[in-house]
Order: sequence, then structure tokens, then C-alpha cells
Amino acid sequence: MKLILTGVTKFLPRWMAVTFVAWLFCLFTTSAYAFPPAPYHTLFGIARDQVGQTITAEGAEVVLLKGGKEMARTPVTSSQIDLSYELKIRIDQARSGTTIYSDRALAASGLFSLAVSMRDPVTKIETWNYPIEVSGNLTAGKAVIANVVASRALGDLTDNVPQATVSTLGDAGLAGTMAQLNSDFSVAKGRLGINNPDPYGTLFSLRGELFRILNDDTITSDDDAWKQTMQQYIVPNVMADPDVAKYCNNLKKPDGSAVPGIVLPFRSTIQHGQNYFGLPLAANDHAYTPSSYATKISSVGIVVKGYVGMDPYSFGSPGATSTPSNTTNSLSATPYVYLIPCGSDCMLAPPLGDTNTLRTWTVHDQALPLPYNLGTSAFNTTQFFDANGTLSEQPWILRKHQAFRPVSDAAFFYSSIPAEFTNTRLVGRSVWNGQWKIVIPAYTLLNDEQEGLNRFVASVKDIQLFLRTYSHSGN
Repeated sequence: MKLILTGVTKFLPRWMAVTFVAWLFCLFTTSAYAFPPAPYHTLFGIARDQVGQTITAEGAEVVLLKGGKEMARTPVTSSQIDLSYELKIRIDQARSGTTIYSDRALAASGLFSLAVSMRDPVTKIETWNYPIEVSGNLTAGKAVIANVVASRALGDLTDNVPQATVSTLGDAGLAGTMAQLNSDFSVAKGRLGINNPDPYGTLFSLRGELFRILNDDTITSDDDAWKQTMQQYIVPNVMADPDVAKYCNNLKKPDGSAVPGIVLPFRSTIQHGQNYFGLPLAANDHAYTPSSYATKISSVGIVVKGYVGMDPYSFGSPGATSTPSNTTNSLSATPYVYLIPCGSDCMLAPPLGDTNTLRTWTVHDQALPLPYNLGTSAFNTTQFFDANGTLSEQPWILRKHQAFRPVSDAAFFYSSIPAEFTNTRLVGRSVWNGQWKIVIPAYTLLNDEQEGLNRFVASVKDIQLFLRTYSHSGN
């Protein structure tokens, strides 16, 4: 869980307020009074989770650390609407001729960090959750921010383009800093490969690469093993899966009854010597290379190989006809599937030299409300947030994923009009994710849902995942 602490610091007897986001290390102002006898300084604010909801877990505490050593802690409460923690700390001014005689005090310009302590209600095991993951030099970019804050002019915007010029007062203004940032990025864009991505179209077999089941027409036991595997992932109600209920759009039936179907979970990775599913790389396996620090999705597709009854998509075949409805194991001509990312996106930071740093993000794909809603659209009548609601409620609504049509042959993805057969909802997401799920609702196969599932298992020989991607590489 990623947690965010927001708050202010009170300096007494002179009051100053500094908004901060904790775990970024904070520096105290040198105008603080000495310890002793100066009074306590107070950190206070609101502890929230990764979606902005106020933390209400019993036993949660905010912990102050110096050099990895605990200095103080205070409970997270919900007794006040605009305050959930208040932490008193001692600051020493480090004046000449004095020493810090208490290890509970912080130096005036010292570094500290904050964490949120959570305890399991059953095991009572304590874990510390840091609000923001950071690495490297935390002061990087400090001079740029200082220039922005110190600027007292717009600067030179000749032809509406920021210019890195200096006025007679020595202030290049905001335009000067913008011009410098643009110059840096114009070089970094090429060095990091942002302007020349590598496009790929890759097909992954769940049967062979994930479940390690051979596909030999001469060996019937292979097909039996595949059918048994598919039967293991049939569920009486896909809505019982919290990820499916959360991310799949309009999957629930109007009457609220159960939705039988198939839910296939898997994880993906980009590692040396491993295939896309994190298994040892074997013959006919597919993988992405770690030499690209980011491999992202352009579009996705699903192949249900052996499916009976699907419309013939062959381009340039006007006389092609559908499978007769009385054919054995025939199913709907237009089945639908979902592909949802349920874990954290993973990418590698651009390497400095030959070393990559793994970074992960919990992506919350959220919808913004219309700013004016001039058409008074019904989907925007909900009041998303107000002065009080943001303290305890999720401020934005989640954008769910729609179902899309699979195909019966991967060759359709490489036809002259491949866009018809792929879905672009996941554009920009990393191919490397800790948890994916393929969801196949039975009601898209046949009205008789159980019969539809039986025919699907009996006829489909493989489920394949197609990813059209773009990769960036550079250092």
C-alpha cells in the first residue's frame, strides 16, 4: 500500500506553515528556536491511502524516523474532520558551545522521514508503509524549482516560444527556465529513445507458455490435460472475484443473478532467461528484452483457437460463410472477453551505464468529472467531492474496462486491417504487470450458459494473447 501524509509544521512562538508530502525528506528552517528551552514543534495533517481515502485502520500510527531510527510516533485518529495525526518533535538549533544531549531531538537542518505503522488485527505483526517511493539524490532539480519560485517576470516569449535570455535585472523569468527544460528534454528525448520506439507484435500461448501443455495432434492426452485445466478455471459467478467486479464494465446481469464464466489469472515479467509468464525460457517461448527500459501496450487481442461458430474474418473472401448452427460444439458468432490488469505496472528506470532500477506503480485509471457539464449529462450529476467528502471518500470514479471480441486465428492480427481485431483500452500500460486476468462470461457464448462453457472447453485448443507494443531504449 502506498500512503500519503499531508500536513503542516507549526513553529512556536512564531507560527509558520509548510505544506509537505512525506516520505520525501524535509528540511527544517534555520529560524527555529534552540532546544532547550524552545517549545515543541508540531507536525499535523491527514494520513491517506493511495486513492486519497483517510486511513481509519485501528492501531495505525505515524512514525518519525531519523537515520532509520525511530524518534517518535503518534496514533492515527478520526476524531477531527481535518486532522488525523499530530506529532510533537524537538528541534535543536546547534548553536556554538552547545550539544544535543537527547537522542530524541532533531538537528535544525536535519533530515527525517515519516512512515505509517499498521498492525495486522489477527497476528499483531507490525508493518511500515512509506508514502512515496524515491531513490537517488532527493535534492536533484532543487535549483530549477528555486528559479521558478524566485522568478518575478514572464521572460522572453518571442513568437510564443520561451527564450533562454537574461534581462538587465539578471532574471530570465519563467520563460528562461522553460527554455532550459525544453533544451534538456530535446536531448533526453533522443537519448532515451522516446522519439524512435521499437514496435512489435507478439503472440503468447497460454497452453504452451503458461500451463506447459503440449499441442500435438497425435497425442490425445495433451488435449485432455488442456480441457482439465480449462475446467479448473470455470467459476459459478465471475462477479465473486473482487478484481473482476471492480474492473469489468457492465458485466453484472440486470437481475443480479450469477454470471458463470472462465477467469484465467496470470502474471507477466521481463527478465533474462524467463518467458513472458515468468517461467524458464523454453523452445517456442516468447519474451521481451530488458535492454528496453519500457515496453508498453499499443493494443491487445485474444485468440481462441479452435472456436466453432465465429464469423470468418478472412480479408478478401466475400464468399466466406459462417459455420452452420447445427455443427458440433457451435457457439455464438460474436463472443466477448475482458483483459484486465489487476497488479502493479513494472518498468525499468533508464539506465545510467548498464544498470537498470526496477520501478513499480499502482495505476488508478480514474475518470475526471466534466468541469461545467453544459449538457447536464446524467453521468456527471454525481457530486464527486466537496470540502468534507475528500477527507473520507474516493474523489474520482474508476474507469472500467470494456469487453472486446476475440478471433479464432492469429493470422487476422497481421492482415491489412488488423485494427478491427484489437482493443486499445490498455494503451500506454506496461506489458509487465504483477497480475492479469482474462474473463470470458458464459452468456456471450450461449444463452444456455453451462452448455456454452461445455462446448467451449470441448472445442477450444488454445487461448492466445496478442500484444502490439512499443519499446523505448536508451541511457
